[in-house]
Amino acid sequence: MKKNVLIILVVCLLLALGLIFDFTTLISANRTVIWNAPSTNVDGSPITDLAGYKVYCDSTMTDVGNAVEYTLSKSCQVVYVTAYDTSGNESEPSNQLDTMTPGKVTIRFR
Repeated sequence: MKKNVLIILVVCLLLALGLIFDFTTLISANRTVIWNAPSTNVDGSPITDLAGYKVYCDSTMTDVGNAVEYTLSKSCQVVYVTAYDTSGNESEPSNQLDTMTPGKVTIRFR
């Protein structure tokens, strides 16, 4: 009987800790994000002034130039990519990677 009560207390304690501390799963460092370079602008015209890409890991931005893949250097909850042109205009964000996305992923621009 005492053993069962002890087990119940331990389980309750662990559940309480889970409510107090955020055990959020993170996208681990060293995961590679890959995307396809866009070929047209939103209006359908060809892209002629693409200057590079920015990878966002949570709120941290990394300019990766013209590379179309990037290996994360830190863990994060959300990852997305934007493109920018020679005038510094930045595209809408790609679809977001989150903690539920398995393995090596490809991000495509909308």
